[in-house]
Amino acid sequence: MDLSIPNITTFTVSPALISFAKIGERVGGLMIFNVENPTTPIYVGYANNRSTTVSGLDLGAEGIITISAEDSPNGNNIVILANEISSTLSIYQLNSCATAAGGVITSNSNVICSGSSTTLSIPGSTGSTYQWQLNGQEIPNATGTQYVASSAGNYSVLVNSTILSCSGVSATKNIIALSPINNSVSASINSGQTYTFGSQNLTNAGTYNNVFASANNCDSTVTLNLTVNPENYGDTIVFDLN
Repeated sequence: MDLSIPNITTFTVSPALISFAKIGERVGGLMIFNVENPTTPIYVGYANNRSTTVSGLDLGAEGIITISAEDSPNGNNIVILANEISSTLSIYQLNSCATAAGGVITSNSNVICSGSSTTLSIPGSTGSTYQWQLNGQEIPNATGTQYVASSAGNYSVLVNSTILSCSGVSATKNIIALSPINNSVSASINSGQTYTFGSQNLTNAGTYNNVFASANNCDSTVTLNLTVNPENYGDTIVFDLN
């Protein structure tokens, strides 16, 4: 029987206050509770990086520390266990409620052309509800795992998870809208010459339009004003034969 006393530390993982209990040296591992209400703690999960068939990996959890997202090397909250028997460290990244409940936003493209759209998606999870936001404001009737964004701005998802007993807002996804570019250019050629304009080979004077596609589907229209210089035969010499 493992009679060692668990080490307990509390840590704020926005927006919840989380308690981490290091389980004794024999069993090891980390038990997590939501203690926003200390009188009714909620069990969140248990992690143990040891093998049940061989000696390893991490054995004899002894010390426990937490590192805030502001101080960690990867910008995420971290819990570290020091294992006495194996002389190893167990390092756990603490995901936010939104991340743990399937609220990580991906998109077809971060750039849209004026008048077009892109689809934003989240994985979702059982027991969770979602509310899409644009620039921090709720988007009416946008409560699914996908949203078709046709406006520029910062999109996020408010997540409520009954299974994890938490709620939180996801990281934002910035969508940029670009406007089509219209340009006008002038050129001239001599009579008998050819001017290549996109896929067109021009020999006559006039005004021509060409649409050039861009990588983000914001096509640009270029207007060409083409002039053709007349053929020059040189100076005229008049002979007076009288």
